[in-house]
Amino acid sequence: MRIAILGAGLSGLVLAEQLQDCAELVLFDKSHGVGGRMATRRADDFAFDHGAQFFTARSKAFRRFLLPLVETGVIAQWEPRVLTLAAGEKPYKRDWFEPHYVAVPGMTALCKALAEPHVLQLECCVTGITPVEHAGIRKWQLMTSAGPAGEPFDWVLSTLPAPKMQMLFEDHLHTFPFDVQQSLAEVVLSPCFALMLGFAAPLSLSFDAARIKHPVLDWVSVNNSKPGRSASTALVLHSSASWARENTDNEKDWVAEQMLAAFQSVLPATLPAPQLQVLHRWMYASVEQPLEHSSVLQTGVRLGFCGDWCTGSSVEAAFTSAMHLAAQLKTQL
Repeated sequence: MRIAILGAGLSGLVLAEQLQDCAELVLFDKSHGVGGRMATRRADDFAFDHGAQFFTARSKAFRRFLLPLVETGVIAQWEPRVLTLAAGEKPYKRDWFEPHYVAVPGMTALCKALAEPHVLQLECCVTGITPVEHAGIRKWQLMTSAGPAGEPFDWVLSTLPAPKMQMLFEDHLHTFPFDVQQSLAEVVLSPCFALMLGFAAPLSLSFDAARIKHPVLDWVSVNNSKPGRSASTALVLHSSASWARENTDNEKDWVAEQMLAAFQSVLPATLPAPQLQVLHRWMYASVEQPLEHSSVLQTGVRLGFCGDWCTGSSVEAAFTSAMHLAAQLKTQL
């Protein structure tokens, strides 16, 4: 039994962990590394978690999953000073009433640990899936930008964002239940800009993380305040979803300039010029309207999909969705 898993973020890697004793698995991802939005960018002496900032663990299943990773130091609790910032207003403290976690030494570390035992095809963009007959059995041939992806697969499981999955499964979505097709048509994902700023010297800031009340910005974190990070001062700014949607095609330099100006407007003192400035655009950063199905498996055509966008935007949602799909598939293997 051969299974192709599209996407090597947390959902794809949890699927692989759950199914590794049931089938031969190959994970495909267009990026040069694993993790998806659990991403860390390194440049010079700086490191930036420019995607997912942290995660919580509210279910017993997710806490059980994290426990050995906490024990080995791959996961640690982050206890920052958290404020809300707004132009012309006094900052006020935000309390976190539950543990918040990060991977160490960067957010990619969790997925790197999970990926170690698996077969990965990285920098490999799957462009299509085609049904084929192989030894008298209907299977799936994956096509990539470089041609066919080896031998056909019995099952194809997608953990890609909804628009990417729908493009690949387009000719076969009519076989899925009608309510799933309806829900897919209503899924809404939002973009986000991440501005990474590296400074030559420490900054005198009264926070390690902050929610920002501004049309342009939503969040800032002092990345080096997280456990196990480089000491070099590294800030990550996240734009608001609405502003990113309105400006997604604008020039990167202009976007960075607007985000930096918005950040300066909520600070009491002038920010020094950064030594390093990098902008990244996430096309599918958050979920405004989820699928509202934990995952979907269509046994008739041997296709399935999962991901955080099925129920929400969180790291835990990605885990829960993958566990749900794996449980469904195990009954078929």
